[in-house]
Amino acid sequence: YRLVEVDEIPRFGDGGSSVIVYILQRFSYREKEGETQTKFRLGFVINELGEVVRPHIYGKTEDEYTEAEKRLVGILADMPLWVPGRLGGETVPVIMLLPVHIDIREYR
Repeated sequence: YRLVEVDEIPRFGDGGSSVIVYILQRFSYREKEGETQTKFRLGFVINELGEVVRPHIYGKTEDEYTEAEKRLVGILADMPLWVPGRLGGETVPVIMLLPVHIDIREYR
């Protein structure tokens, strides 16, 4: 990959916090004994068609995912289409990194 700034970044829904709202509405937190995780770094690509591809947890292999991370990756994989990124008037794939903080008090 080469790092290139795009003219328009991909957008989900009406933009802003829509993607976080979508994820949190579908996420259920089941705390395991000794495992409390509140911060997640979601990575994925929005391709030229607006599809989420290669959803993952940034900096981890699938074998290292917690149960909560597996659920979040599943939510990403099932997302509806985004408005794709654009560069020079053409749609282009864009690598995305989305930090998510979950307030577990809402799940207790």
